[in-house]
Amino acid sequence: MKRPVYRRVVEKNRWLRSDGKPNFRDNIHEVIPKLQPLLDKKVPTLSEVSTVLNAAEAMTSSSKRVLPVVDPGNNLGGVVAGMDIIEYLGGGQKYRIIAQRFGDRIYDALYAHVRNIMTTKVISVDIDTDPMKVIEVMVLNGLGAVPVVEEDGKFVGMITEEILTRYVHALVRGTTVSEVMSKSVISIAREASIGAALKLMVSTGVRRLPVVDGAVLRGVVTWREIIGFVGSHEVFNHLKEYTVTEFNDLPLALVTTTDFERASPGEDLADVVIRMKERGKDYALVMRGDEVVGIITERDILYAALTR
Repeated sequence: MKRPVYRRVVEKNRWLRSDGKPNFRDNIHEVIPKLQPLLDKKVPTLSEVSTVLNAAEAMTSSSKRVLPVVDPGNNLGGVVAGMDIIEYLGGGQKYRIIAQRFGDRIYDALYAHVRNIMTTKVISVDIDTDPMKVIEVMVLNGLGAVPVVEEDGKFVGMITEEILTRYVHALVRGTTVSEVMSKSVISIAREASIGAALKLMVSTGVRRLPVVDGAVLRGVVTWREIIGFVGSHEVFNHLKEYTVTEFNDLPLALVTTTDFERASPGEDLADVVIRMKERGKDYALVMRGDEVVGIITERDILYAALTR
């Protein structure tokens, strides 16, 4: 059987030189400051005994999709990403944990400790690392955020794509959306279930799915809406049996949003970035009339600034 190629792999590869290194522009050094100003120090932290629900609540309130897991001495022990929760609740391998340990009971699953789903082999950078090296690490490993630690391993903050785009977005002025958008847009039918969206996100490596009715766009479902559905506790208003299976069978309409940014292929990318930042969005659907022809994410913006 042919193995799927994750879109994030394709995205990374199209910005690399033939020798596998990022093709960074020289003038990027003029706009990237020292590492300290780039740190996001407001990111919530978790402990190993924080629950999966705690993680979803923190992601919902902070809009962060990667949270560090630290010990009482603030030493970094791992990270929990939004996609870890997506995979755990029904999208992939981590779903087995629920079946094996919690018998499908959603309360037991959500009150499990995050050490069950966190990533412990974390790629982090030292506080004294050159900012361009940090960006290279993010590009080569397909990371949207990377923890920053002091020499003794203590967590001090995160470097994220969102922060980086604030500094470099002016460099994309004169670049059209069509030049850098991801064209492989994966959509999902409006009548699908939440569980179908979870599985599709994990199997394709995407976090945002346009919701369609035939050829008509009806909205978007993203990791953020799904995590928010859980983290806000709204999910419990729609369950009768309180099982994870029942959660997966819920209609996609419950987590579909129509509040998303739009762009056209011929627009200047810098103008789209400004609108995204003003509205607090990390992506825009690229439309030609009523047809979705691409998607622009913070990663696309960052790579465009770095390489074009």
